[in-house]
Amino acid sequence: MKTFMIVLTLLVFAQLTAAEPVDVNDVDAVAERLLDVQNIVAPAEYPLYLEVDAEAYSDAIYSGFVKSYMTIGYEVVNRPSDDCVMLDIRHTGFVFAEDEGADRMNFVLELSENATGKILQIENVSFDVENAVDENESSAMSWYDPIIITTIVGGLIYVFYYGNQ
Repeated sequence: MKTFMIVLTLLVFAQLTAAEPVDVNDVDAVAERLLDVQNIVAPAEYPLYLEVDAEAYSDAIYSGFVKSYMTIGYEVVNRPSDDCVMLDIRHTGFVFAEDEGADRMNFVLELSENATGKILQIENVSFDVENAVDENESSAMSWYDPIIITTIVGGLIYVFYYGNQ
């Protein structure tokens, strides 16, 4: 019974401390969450070049990462050179996690040597988001649906009106 209570307490605590979902429309909150959950450690002796491909989130992620790495003491450069390491951040889309009942935003972070292309570290990062709409599900109707509906309704009206004569 004592073990059950300890496990139950830990589960409740884990549920209470779980991170709140981030609103996908708040680009600064998305950038902040990405900074919080990533575990990339770049070698401090080399300058760091950031390349961000994250659609609408690119500017906020870039500025957040630059600010974060510069406060730690990294040299962040604007142009890649042979003696720098490159951190490539890509937004890979949204996934609905059925077991968790939430949408998750996915990113791939890849740290590599710029001169050789050798990958030093790669990480997949995902976190819960709210208000995510898949591009394929953004509209419930296609462009031709009103035409089909009008044709069906018109056909039914014709059958009911002229069907009894």
